[in-house]
Amino acid sequence: MRYSGFLGAVIIAAAMQTALAQEGVPPGVPPSAVQQWPSRPPAAKAVAPGSLIDSQGGEAIPALPLEVNTAGAVTYINGGIGDEELAEIKAKKNEFNVHLLLSAANGDYISDVAVSLRDGKGAEVFSTGGAGPYLYLTLPPGEYTLQAASQAGGGGQTARLTVPAKGAASLHLIFKE
Repeated sequence: MRYSGFLGAVIIAAAMQTALAQEGVPPGVPPSAVQQWPSRPPAAKAVAPGSLIDSQGGEAIPALPLEVNTAGAVTYINGGIGDEELAEIKAKKNEFNVHLLLSAANGDYISDVAVSLRDGKGAEVFSTGGAGPYLYLTLPPGEYTLQAASQAGGGGQTARLTVPAKGAASLHLIFKE
């Protein structure tokens, strides 16, 4: 049987795609563009408990720098997930006068915590829906009421916070699981 023209090209292309798919190459991708994977994954390296894992190794994408944000008169930074982000946020700690750490009762860091702060007159001065595990803020000295609710459960908490004229206020909120 002899095919010519457009119909012949369609049949030949379909046959080539079927042959490539059977060889493990997706249709439309030239075989030279496909990397051959080893039959077994490489053995994992042993890591000592408590040691930091360099997530930039092994061609991983480096973490993006944390952004310092402003909400009204409040300047803040939020994060601490991953080794690079944790090191970066801890390095900026002295730039802020309120240091908040959010964790579960088992010691695991948590994020996605709704946090709001009200001043001594009851006016909301700060609110975010995705805080944690570290939230550092710069607030004027004074008395504040902090409300926090974990999005993953664990309930809500209310705490009084006194921001001094010099130095910093630190608060570690532990959420039940």
